Amino acid sequence: MKTFATLVLFLASNFLLTPEVSAKVLIYKGQLRTRSGPIGDIPKLSTAFLLIDPDQSQVASVSLIRADGNKLMVVSPPAEVRFATCDVAEGKTASVISTGNVAGSSNVTFQNSIIYFRGTNVSLKFSSESFGNVVTFPRLLLGTTLSASSFSGEGQFVEGKLLSAYQAVRTIAANDAGQTLQQAVDALVADLKALGFEAP
Repeated sequence: MKTFATLVLFLASNFLLTPEVSAKVLIYKGQLRTRSGPIGDIPKLSTAFLLIDPDQSQVASVSLIRADGNKLMVVSPPAEVRFATCDVAEGKTASVISTGNVAGSSNVTFQNSIIYFRGTNVSLKFSSESFGNVVTFPRLLLGTTLSASSFSGEGQFVEGKLLSAYQAVRTIAANDAGQTLQQAVDALVADLKALGFEAP
């Protein structure tokens, strides 16, 4: 009886008192709708994967583009971003991910961009471990990407809207394998190459 009571106490303390642990990698997939100029420069609709490491404050992405009969993928390596959490309606919280970049000092040559994602937090399972396998983060992320630039006086702009959903199976596999953000990107790229996608 004493052994049983000790086991119950151990399990209860681990289940109830173990703090929530951040996942090493969270993977999302969604549709990116884009407007850009010059006209026809970028496809209006593409698939995009978003890979997030909350512990390291980094985000990477892989975008899939079909152009002229070719299946292309554009890989953005891990980049530093900022995370914030705030209270919203009905006692819930939201997470915000953002970053901005300003380069160049004249109208002739510059590049300015901003990335912004937001979603209402829920509990997400990120590994198959028995304990400490849940993170509080959005299941759906609504994102906006904006970029304006000029190179030798030739202007360009890109405006993107992305709605992405949490990919539990791929996320759990990545974390069970102990992958870093870069390793998760490499694994995704290998899977996509097997489907016929190539880097431009």
